[in-house]
Amino acid sequence: MRMSTARPRYSAFLLLLFCAGCAAEVATPQVTAPEESYVVVDGKVDQTTYIGWQVFQENCARCHGPGASGTDIAPNLTERINWLSPDQFRLRVLNRYFITIPLDEAVAEGSGNMEQALEEAVEARESKPVPAIDMPRWRDNPDVRDHIQELYAWLTARADGVLGPGVPELLPR
Repeated sequence: MRMSTARPRYSAFLLLLFCAGCAAEVATPQVTAPEESYVVVDGKVDQTTYIGWQVFQENCARCHGPGASGTDIAPNLTERINWLSPDQFRLRVLNRYFITIPLDEAVAEGSGNMEQALEEAVEARESKPVPAIDMPRWRDNPDVRDHIQELYAWLTARADGVLGPGVPELLPR
């Protein structure tokens, strides 16, 4: 009877990968977001995250609040940012919002989805006691357009709970 050595080698390889991953986790004292959008160490932030805070304060805080936690006219972004990839965030900030439903649902025979979605949107807009305030399209503003990545970094750090709402301190260079 012949014994295979492939199984023990494979198990040893998996164990080695697992241990290497654990060692890498233990050796990292800083908080780094997925896709490395921000770096926060002992409450201090990298240049990218700091610029994001500045852009937010200058352009977004009047509606979303200084800590991005929302106001009576704009939503809490710390609850919404983690739903969006960097590309989705960029598109939402730079362009106006549109009602969208999948094309196959909208054109399905006998489907009233398109009409229903439009009716719901109109009803929601008409039922507001104050005039609706729409977020502006920021693609024509270079202060925002050119710093979308930085804005995403700061908002993600806020949403992840590693950064408070106040003025962040920069990491030493």
